[in-house]
Amino acid sequence: MPKENSREAKYRTMLQALGVWQEAFAPAVHSMCILEREISRTRTAWSRTTPRGVAPSPMDPLYTLIRQQERDLLAYRDALGLTPKGLRRLKAASIVPESAGTEATQGASPAVTALLDNLRAQAAANANVSNMDTSSQAADLSPRPQAAGLDPSAAPPSRMRPAALCSPADPSEAVSP
Repeated sequence: MPKENSREAKYRTMLQALGVWQEAFAPAVHSMCILEREISRTRTAWSRTTPRGVAPSPMDPLYTLIRQQERDLLAYRDALGLTPKGLRRLKAASIVPESAGTEATQGASPAVTALLDNLRAQAAANANVSNMDTSSQAADLSPRPQAAGLDPSAAPPSRMRPAALCSPADPSEAVSP
């Protein structure tokens, strides 16, 4: 259990006051507190990159890192119900009957179920992005209908090339521009 005056204890108290605290949240709260300390250290390093009296540059790579860390921290807070949006989501999830969850989450608290759903949605989004990358590469490797001697009218319009850009099979048939 964290010390009584630590950030972890303060977050635990806030979550208990909101009525969403579960012991399963302890590792997430701990990670969130570590991330807050990392943000503080990164801000200090960023402010020390310039001489006194000059504001640090937003073009500095540390600034990009700070922005990413702040987005990660907001995601933690949202998942734990420490933002208005996250709290509404957790409260709405507590109304849903337990039978609406999957077999793995049946009997779990609504807050834990909401966290798992959030993680599943992120994993699905990441899988969709990687599938889109591989499918676009496969589409680029397919032969052109004109080059393969296929009927160009059978190809989708996005894959057709104007006839003027296609090189004829016989150089003597070439039309000079």
